[in-house]
Amino acid sequence: EMGFAVDRCIAIVEERARHGSVFSFGAKPQRLDDLCEAAFGYWGRQALFVLMNLLLLFACSAYIILIGQSIEFLLQRAVFSPYRLCVIFVAAFFLPLTLVNDMARISRLSFLGVLAGLACVSCICGSGLWAAAHATGQTYRAVPESASESGQVIAVFLFSFMFTPVAPTVRAEMEAPEEFGKAVVMSVRCVLGVYLLLASVGYYAYGNAVAENVLDSIVARPSPGSAATRPLFGGLAAATALIANLSVSYPIMMNVVARAVEGATFGSYSPLVRVALWAFAVCVGFFVPYFMQLLTLMSSVLVVAASIFVPVAVFWTLTWNEPPSNGWQRDAVKHSVAVLVGCIAACFGTYTAVLDLARALEQPTHFWAYSK
Repeated sequence: EMGFAVDRCIAIVEERARHGSVFSFGAKPQRLDDLCEAAFGYWGRQALFVLMNLLLLFACSAYIILIGQSIEFLLQRAVFSPYRLCVIFVAAFFLPLTLVNDMARISRLSFLGVLAGLACVSCICGSGLWAAAHATGQTYRAVPESASESGQVIAVFLFSFMFTPVAPTVRAEMEAPEEFGKAVVMSVRCVLGVYLLLASVGYYAYGNAVAENVLDSIVARPSPGSAATRPLFGGLAAATALIANLSVSYPIMMNVVARAVEGATFGSYSPLVRVALWAFAVCVGFFVPYFMQLLTLMSSVLVVAASIFVPVAVFWTLTWNEPPSNGWQRDAVKHSVAVLVGCIAACFGTYTAVLDLARALEQPTHFWAYSK
């Protein structure tokens, strides 16, 4: 629904440009901040600029956490490899990639990221089915343990389907922009199918005991309830594929943030800006090694705003002075429901994430201890 709202907003802005309205981006909006400028002016554009780049920067931090945890899972104490030492290795690997301004070569590796993603899905599903066939005693719960967890679930779900910020760019590059609505429906269905497959297999295999990082579930235990674990081949393969996928995604995403910040500050390439952004992402990953808590907090605050609140606000601001369409009542109902869902995710998701993060930070652990 938010994709259709963005599509309608683009059509309105293009029509206004044809009738003489002047915008800094020209006659054809290509980014979500272009729509914010058309709706709210200069300061609306700047507010979304801050929101989106914070979101991408924290996503880079989350990637560092996940890569560090995956490397730790792979090495399994065969050498001294606690989580934070793995993050230092990841940081050293990503520093030169952060300084690269031409993303052409790395972008060519995007197909490797896709293949790695498919391999990761296959490994997780295969391992889950194997575990379901050999394990007994799983317990299942049809609803979240507490009502506040519903916000966490919705927020992370929105992160998984966060296409709205790039929707104007995709539409602008399409040969047939009028087919944008169909493309949105098809892409969402495909992604939903993959996530439903993973979620169903994972929950069927491990039940309520499934770990926040599913890799920690793909292990063998000498005896039921034993704390000692041995990673299964499927888990090691999934961790390798995950590292490959995120290693391609991180420099591309960081380059987007770096270019945006450089354009707003120095106006051109700046190693200082790139090192500062890299250092921020690394510090978050180094000192806050809690992937799910960070992901939930980021999704509850930033993703909900970018995926629901901003598109709805832009839509109704732009359409307020337009002749009412035939289905405006239906749009009002749908958007009201979307805003209600967003408020639940923002309030309860933020509350749960802050509470879980505070509990995790209070746990007495050695600085160089292993995460598991």
